[in-house]
Amino acid sequence: MLRVDLEGLDGTSVPVAAECPPGHRTPSRLPPLTLRTFRGLDPRRAERGIEVAIDCPPAERVAAVVVRAAGQSDLPVLLGGREVARTDAGGVAHFSLRMAPHATFRVRLDTSSRPDLAPQNPGATFTVPDADEVFLYDQPFEVRVRRRPTRRPRRPPEPPPPPGPTLPIRIQ
Repeated sequence: MLRVDLEGLDGTSVPVAAECPPGHRTPSRLPPLTLRTFRGLDPRRAERGIEVAIDCPPAERVAAVVVRAAGQSDLPVLLGGREVARTDAGGVAHFSLRMAPHATFRVRLDTSSRPDLAPQNPGATFTVPDADEVFLYDQPFEVRVRRRPTRRPRRPPEPPPPPGPTLPIRIQ
């Protein structure tokens, strides 16, 4: 808290500047302070004067991401092509990251080891607001069943035809 006593004519505009500590954003523009004679029913309030608050929001926000992969376990969760988590036995994974407000990021599920899942390698894009946030990425899957080609049942080979009638042969 900073206390400053200013004197001036009623209506005088005084520019205000501030510098926020490291890790916080300094406001780009602050409105000027206009000096006014304070009048009120409570004399103690008049003694306090004008109070001005200057917000210094964090330079980075926390984004927590929960991934639900429809019960599919052991799927890598990728952020920027790098594995940051893996789905558990229930198909759930989670991670957190720090990013500047209004930054976007893309989360992808790597299904390359599971060709039976559709869609393959799905993803979602999120934008971090100017507040800490929890994001839910709920990805449904269709499990394709690979069918073997149907084979016709093999017929057993037909038995050879019975021998025909035999004729006596005479050799002279």
